[in-house]
Amino acid sequence: MPVQSAALASFSINLSYLLSGGVSLPAALTLLKQSEPSSQLNQLIDDICQAVQSGSMLSAAMGNHASVFSEVSIALVTAAEHDGTLADSFREIANLINKEAVSRDRMRNAMAYPLLLSVAVILTLVFMIAYLTPAVKPLLLSVGATPGPTTQVLFWLASEGAIAVGLLMVLPIWIGVFYLLSHFNASVRYHWHRHLLLIWIVGDVRRDILYARLCRIVARLLDSGSTIDEALAIASNSIDNVFIGAELNEMRLQMQVGNRFSQSIRGLTTAPMILEPLMNAAESSGDVAPALHRVAQQLDEQAAAMLARFTTLAPPILVLLLGFVLLALVVGLLGPIFSSAVTMGATL
Repeated sequence: MPVQSAALASFSINLSYLLSGGVSLPAALTLLKQSEPSSQLNQLIDDICQAVQSGSMLSAAMGNHASVFSEVSIALVTAAEHDGTLADSFREIANLINKEAVSRDRMRNAMAYPLLLSVAVILTLVFMIAYLTPAVKPLLLSVGATPGPTTQVLFWLASEGAIAVGLLMVLPIWIGVFYLLSHFNASVRYHWHRHLLLIWIVGDVRRDILYARLCRIVARLLDSGSTIDEALAIASNSIDNVFIGAELNEMRLQMQVGNRFSQSIRGLTTAPMILEPLMNAAESSGDVAPALHRVAQQLDEQAAAMLARFTTLAPPILVLLLGFVLLALVVGLLGPIFSSAVTMGATL
């Protein structure tokens, strides 16, 4: 059943508050079910509550809804059930969900305006090539205007309109097809996720966000008592990038043959540069989990700074590009008409 991340975070933090206040787990679940307006989440809580009241462990009840609760959440609850820290674990789950939502919204908001401007530039070019230039060309020829270099380029594009429009549209169409295929084919998805990380600025931001999440997940699981191998196994299945997940699995294999955690990081082709030296120092001091928390925080700040630069630079560049397109329109199409009119006026 679909449950929004905001509703899941709210459920987790409210359950944490009730458990911290001394309310028993069945009673806390019952209270949340009664106060939850969302029908999907209400049904979810009711299923979990019935399972717990019938004797199931909370982690097992959550595991029956794996499409809602991530493997990380279930692992944190499983560990908390053994050491009696359920309230803390649900607080951590809420924090993880909220941080992921903030990163996702920040990325989406940063991309919205540049994407809109890019669409405007492409549509303006298509309009010029496919409609405006063919309509103005007979007028220019009828008044005897002398086409300049810009006008000649526009005429050539208009004469080869299908090719020109096709060239403009082939990239977004190819990207769209590639994206759709990535949902159905594992190999395409692997290459799609790999190439997403190569995009200028956007790929760097995406990489930092993913590795911040990775470090945070591994750190939380280490804090809960999981081994580094168990934490990496869960993290590799929880990272929303198949390419990085495959590299994490390869990293686990290197550790299983005796390599240290920091040494195995060298096999991660997309890993941030700060990760290996910090983990090397952390392994020597035995503070791997705190160091991973610090790396996650630093990567979050780095991603936010890069997004701020992107949102500062991209719109002006795209506006200049749109202005250049409009200038080409004025110079190439209206300029010859104006010149011919001036010439005809002087002749008369």
